[in-house]
Amino acid sequence: MKQRQQKAFSLAELTMCVCLIGIILSIAPMTWGFLIRNNQEQASRDALLAHLVQVRTLSITTQRPHVLCGSSDGNTCDGEWARHWLIITPHDNRVHQRHQPHHASSICWSGFSQQVQYAPNGTSPTSNGRFALCREKTPAWQLVINRQGRVRLASTTEEANCCTTDHTGG
Repeated sequence: MKQRQQKAFSLAELTMCVCLIGIILSIAPMTWGFLIRNNQEQASRDALLAHLVQVRTLSITTQRPHVLCGSSDGNTCDGEWARHWLIITPHDNRVHQRHQPHHASSICWSGFSQQVQYAPNGTSPTSNGRFALCREKTPAWQLVINRQGRVRLASTTEEANCCTTDHTGG
């Protein structure tokens, strides 16, 4: 006579599986939220870096100075980097490009002036400084611009003054 063997989980095994699934599902939203926030912050950094490269290239190719600045209204430069970024020609204040970041961010600029200006040779002698995006008063990332107009990604352990104060320009 053949014995039938039951092919199912015991109550203890089923309870253990449900508990593990519950733990995993309780941890997953925190992890996804962290990953989404990190990706948004990196996207902001990459967009800002692309605009800095674009305005420097525009200055070199047209042999005219160009400015990248922050704007609260999208039309005039006022140092508000969280709302709009403008690429303008300073001699006639013509706006070449407007960019609005996808999400509200706490990007701040601390430097000699409230805007980044590139000369026709690609340097930024009066616009050296640092951009930082701050999360809970510590920098998530920093971009540093030197007088030669070069941009580098700074360590997040380097001090970012704008994380503790409000440098929105003025």
